[in-house]
Amino acid sequence: MALSFGVALDFGSRLRLLAEQLERQARLLRLAEEAGFELVAAGESSAAGGFHLPNALQVLAAISARTRLRLCTGITLLPAWDPWKLALDAAQLDQLSGGRFVLGVGIGTPALQARAGWPGEAIGQRVDEYLAALRALWSGQRAYHGRQLHIDAGLPILPTTADRPPIWVGGGVRRSAVRAARHGEGWYAGVTFRLSDLPTNIGWYRDALTTAGKPLDTARVIVNRLALAGRTSAEVTELTQAYLGETLRAYGGSEALQTTIDDMALVGTADQIVAQAERYRDLGVTHIFARLSLDEIPVEVAQRTVEIFGREVIPRFP
Repeated sequence: MALSFGVALDFGSRLRLLAEQLERQARLLRLAEEAGFELVAAGESSAAGGFHLPNALQVLAAISARTRLRLCTGITLLPAWDPWKLALDAAQLDQLSGGRFVLGVGIGTPALQARAGWPGEAIGQRVDEYLAALRALWSGQRAYHGRQLHIDAGLPILPTTADRPPIWVGGGVRRSAVRAARHGEGWYAGVTFRLSDLPTNIGWYRDALTTAGKPLDTARVIVNRLALAGRTSAEVTELTQAYLGETLRAYGGSEALQTTIDDMALVGTADQIVAQAERYRDLGVTHIFARLSLDEIPVEVAQRTVEIFGREVIPRFP
């Protein structure tokens, strides 16, 4: 299966108001389309501040008419949402975008689950029912009743088709991979998920697809990687130290910076990034999001990364 590329943009900002950040990222979206990227992702956070938004669907709706890229939440935190409201907002965004919306989901932190009143002993069952409820409401059902979740109203509008939007399920444990196979169309690995752990998790996902009677060629494996491209190794080293060092050290702890890059990022010259991306493709990854516009990265540096990907990386993966 071919390898597709998307951009994961930090629409939330510690430095700018949202309108200013939206304009900053819109410049990258135009370049990303021209470069051959296919998707754009926005994430959510339940913490104060930070680079993610409380509601990624709102900002994706704001850019839906400004880009032809597919729109993805990477990820939506299910405990922060009323399931009926998420089903409705996702259906609206799917219609606004002409069917270009993908709902990436995760379960967030134990603290968020506790604030939402989710029962600790039945988190897994609640998430499974949550996803089943989304499918039921999108198909036009007027109610959903499970052991953990009860919804007594249907939606006033539906997605473009009954099987949309696709759901990509995040999480690093076996149950997440099984959930992705049973209830979704893809398994999503976040920005700190290690390449070295992918074979185990992809194996769980593929085994679960087989058990569910789904063909393996339907498997979608999505990863989000911190990305920076330069023309020379010296330039990459300089830019990495200036703009990514703090974030990479936060990801990797006390390990060597290059070890963190090899396991969690796409950083290097075009040839180096191609070699890195080939490792993901050979493991079964089908989609890579390049997170390339941290607050501290100047726009021109992010633009250069987009241009190098478009000129020298993406064409190597037809």
